[in-house]
Amino acid sequence: PKISNALSFAGGIYESIHGEIESRWTIQGNIVDYQFCIPPNTTATVILDNAETVLDSSAELYINQSKISGVVSSGSYRIAYQVI
Repeated sequence: PKISNALSFAGGIYESIHGEIESRWTIQGNIVDYQFCIPPNTTATVILDNAETVLDSSAELYINQSKISGVVSSGSYRIAYQVI
């Protein structure tokens, strides 16, 4: 997600040809709570912009070239992280 100082939360649902993709986040202070759902038989690349530290994650994430990211399969996920 692209976190903005102008918003304390955002979310949306997209009806893809593979099923519903859902994404939402909230921020309190510098802690982001990001939740998302990926439809069956698909994968998604997750990139956490401005993430400093991952506090809790149900997704397997990696640090690569100063970015935290990962590829996830279908399912529901929740990631809590601290922004810079």
